Amino acid sequence: MIKGGLILGAGGNTSRVIELLNALNYKISGIIDNDSTLKGKEYFGVKVLGNENLLESIDFNKDDFFLVNGLGSINKTTARRNLYNKFEERGYVFPYFIHPTATVSKDVKISEGTLIYPHACIGPGVVIGHNVLVNTGAIIEHHCSIGKHTHISPNSTICGSVKIEESVHIGASSTIIQNIHIGADSIIGAGSVVVRDVEAGSKVKGIPAK
Repeated sequence: MIKGGLILGAGGNTSRVIELLNALNYKISGIIDNDSTLKGKEYFGVKVLGNENLLESIDFNKDDFFLVNGLGSINKTTARRNLYNKFEERGYVFPYFIHPTATVSKDVKISEGTLIYPHACIGPGVVIGHNVLVNTGAIIEHHCSIGKHTHISPNSTICGSVKIEESVHIGASSTIIQNIHIGADSIIGAGSVVVRDVEAGSKVKGIPAK
């Protein structure tokens, strides 16, 4: 029986996931990726075991086995969302993980599969959906709502009472001012300052974002 975690997806973000789990002293059993050329390759000392068909033959117990979504996102979060949904529907467990250096208020509500990276700061009253990635140094201020499958990129600042719908990509070092509503499947370009609501499916960038 395999115990510990298996990471889905081998890529740039995988090393950050391994670093996160190591910081929390979780056992990592290996990486699953459908690219056959990656089998046997190591990321931070963790080996790619094979493709997702391997999971069908693994004996696991939900009490001691879990999956972690290793995919990040550049602009669209579709691949990360689809990978998570595929395995969640099959009954696999995706815990959430918070890096020890992150600051998270005690009343924050965090859903399954969410990863919170080093030095992130999350304020009181925040609600975070499934499979959200809060990257290094990101700030989510008080009473924000972050929809599932959203990626908050490094050093982004989400001010108070912002509502972000699902599958949104917030580019690195962006700022969303207070009380803004970001529609689903939107992309906020890196370094943008968002000062008005963003309709679903939009791509905006700049200062102010347009």
